[in-house]
Amino acid sequence: ALEKETLARLHELASSVAADVGAHSDQVQKINTELTEGDQTSDAVLDAMAKLIEANERMQQQLDSAENQIEEQAKQMQSFEAQARTDALTGIANRRAFDDFTRRQQSEFTRHGRPVTVMMLDVDKFKKFNDTYGHQAGDEVLKGVAEVLTEAMRDIDLVARYGGEEFSVVFPGEKVQDCGGAAERARAAIEAATFHHEGTTLKVTASFGLAELRQEESIAETIKRADAALYAAKEAGRNNAHWHDGEESHPVVFGAPAVPTAIQPEPTAVAVEVAEPAPPTQAAEPTAPTQTQPEPVGVEPAVVELAAVETPTSSDEAIAPEPAPSAEAAKDEASVSDRDVFVSDVHRRVAERKR
Repeated sequence: ALEKETLARLHELASSVAADVGAHSDQVQKINTELTEGDQTSDAVLDAMAKLIEANERMQQQLDSAENQIEEQAKQMQSFEAQARTDALTGIANRRAFDDFTRRQQSEFTRHGRPVTVMMLDVDKFKKFNDTYGHQAGDEVLKGVAEVLTEAMRDIDLVARYGGEEFSVVFPGEKVQDCGGAAERARAAIEAATFHHEGTTLKVTASFGLAELRQEESIAETIKRADAALYAAKEAGRNNAHWHDGEESHPVVFGAPAVPTAIQPEPTAVAVEVAEPAPPTQAAEPTAPTQTQPEPVGVEPAVVELAAVETPTSSDEAIAPEPAPSAEAAKDEASVSDRDVFVSDVHRRVAERKR
């Protein structure tokens, strides 16, 4: 309703400006006719000029007024747009702003390959919390969680209320393995926070799920995978974070997504047995060298190599005579000196001519 009202005012203002411009044009045309066809005396010309100046000043005032009204309407439109993209309860971005932002991030990923990670989080056992403390207490908790999340994230990250007790964070330019620390930081901050309502101190926890946008995947599918990781976190006992690799969910460990155990296999007994040295009885006995047997080659390889790469000392370099300048080099130096003298002489003569 407010948007329609603003548009109606803009149409009315545009019509008014058009009418004022038309009236001004008619008046200027009338003055021009008086100058060309009427009395040509100096008094008549001065009178026509006065009328023209007055008409221009009146038109300028009308244009200034219209400009001020347009600026006011533009501010109202911006305010309406901000309200339409802001959650009324928490003051952070709402679902509409989240959808617009993620669509833009998918476009950046498609055109430039810029990564983006989505994190979904849910206040644990919030329905039971509302049933116990009431919906007004629940609203205070939601506002507090939104504030904690905003403080824990970067300025470029979008923190939004996705719906109900579910929130979302979008990390532009970040891979999922780089977002585990932010998830753990937010989880710990929510767990440590205290909220107050009517003299009662309240505490909650939250569960988190992360997923990174993949090739040939829509952002809606990424959000779905982040939700799957969130439910895995709840199944694992709540108050933790999981991430989805495209196939299944894994816990976030030590502030970063844990690598699946299939990629990091545990050492087996077979590997330990293979690593043990073979019994000495199975090794061949070395034969003792005879007096006629030649000594092994390269007994002192370090000495040989050092002698091979021996370089001149600094003192040798210091006493090495420098080559004397050739006759051509001396001639070039003299030529440069002559050019400098010539340029200086030209500047002096130009200065004398100016004097």
